[in-house]
Amino acid sequence: QLVLMREKMISYLDKTATNCFANGTSMMQFFNSTDYSYKLGEDIFVTPITSSNNTLTINFPSGNDKWVYVFDNEQIFDGGSSATLTFDIAQFPLFVKQGTNISFKLKP
Repeated sequence: QLVLMREKMISYLDKTATNCFANGTSMMQFFNSTDYSYKLGEDIFVTPITSSNNTLTINFPSGNDKWVYVFDNEQIFDGGSSATLTFDIAQFPLFVKQGTNISFKLKP
């Protein structure tokens, strides 16, 4: 499942890398050093699980955007909000900005 998701992300990653290279920016935009959350380009938000506890409090990027959990499209979070979530062993905290054309490409 994760390999298929990675394959579906290739076009987004290629486009993002090209834009970042042209603008001299990084693909990964880190928010802080305590939870290592970051945006990958403008449309993907990731919070790595860094402990054996699969429960995390996630602080979503500020703004008016909504963030959709890739593994369950029913879970949508407002920008600037916080949520405490528990993740299955085969899933991880990966969110896509609602309304982007990659929202559907990333569904495993």
